[in-house]
Amino acid sequence: KESKKKKAPLYHLWQMTSERKLADKLGENMNMPLFQRHNLGIAISALSLLNIDISTDTIIRSVSNLKKNTFFYGRYEVLGEEPLTILDVAHNITAIKFLLKEVPSAPLYHIICAFSRDRPVEKISKVFPENSLFYLTEYRGVRSFKASELLSFFPTNKVYGVFDDPLRAVNIATRNASRNEVLLITGSFYLVATLLEPRIKGELGEIKSLK
Repeated sequence: KESKKKKAPLYHLWQMTSERKLADKLGENMNMPLFQRHNLGIAISALSLLNIDISTDTIIRSVSNLKKNTFFYGRYEVLGEEPLTILDVAHNITAIKFLLKEVPSAPLYHIICAFSRDRPVEKISKVFPENSLFYLTEYRGVRSFKASELLSFFPTNKVYGVFDDPLRAVNIATRNASRNEVLLITGSFYLVATLLEPRIKGELGEIKSLK
């Protein structure tokens, strides 16, 4: 609708055959989840449409140093193994569905989640696997649902507990999880920022010290 309104050409990623194949190949070699390969394909396609020539080597180096160059954290970030601990900023139904397609199967999923008040949490709660145990938490800020408020959206028999401190929720979930189970931290950019704040500040400090 927007493209028709503005009389602008509309391109679909699947039309950009060579760019999509390049993104798939690079993404597979770099162990990128499928939805990130799609994002890479869109970026490469945009450069192609703008007639910006960029080498494969430059793309690889750029993606490899993405966090260092952009400070964009929290996209399928693996924080630990046994139990596998994944942190992702997915915060809507579509993104969480894509995320869950990439998460390995497990006998039990420990879901640490927080949500902003404009999210359809009741619908999102139904997207998670049946074999999920929820640790409901919150982030700093007025937009966040209080952890206790989230209780009304989740089956009580699947809620392990309510935590106003997300780090405590992660620590307890890690303690509870068996080695073959999965911890998934998701639901909000702000939750991810809260948990990764010490690391991000540390890396920012390192960069400033080099200037």
